[in-house]
Amino acid sequence: MEEKLLKLGYKIWEKGEYKRIYINDVVKYCEVIEKEEDSGQFYDVFVNGINTLSYSISSRKELKKFLNGDYSYMKLYYDCKKDVFISVEVRNPLCKEVFNTVVNKLKNL
Repeated sequence: MEEKLLKLGYKIWEKGEYKRIYINDVVKYCEVIEKEEDSGQFYDVFVNGINTLSYSISSRKELKKFLNGDYSYMKLYYDCKKDVFISVEVRNPLCKEVFNTVVNKLKNL
């Protein structure tokens, strides 16, 4: 996975015992599809195939802010030593699910 990410242009960050690759463009891997009919609900869309309407309004608000560039504290990185992706400060269940789809996309590139 490390080689794949390096080929995609990501850089390794190392400090002490840590060796990570930060995915700073998570939004790039998020496909937002507006629904054909407006349900009248806040941010009723599909993101990477996930129907946001099945989540709370607060979850949808946080996801929308993240996709618009806010919530930069939510991070995704690949731990090169543990060979695993880790999301940081992603507490919202909808955002967690979206982050998981991004990880799957990266693994399948």
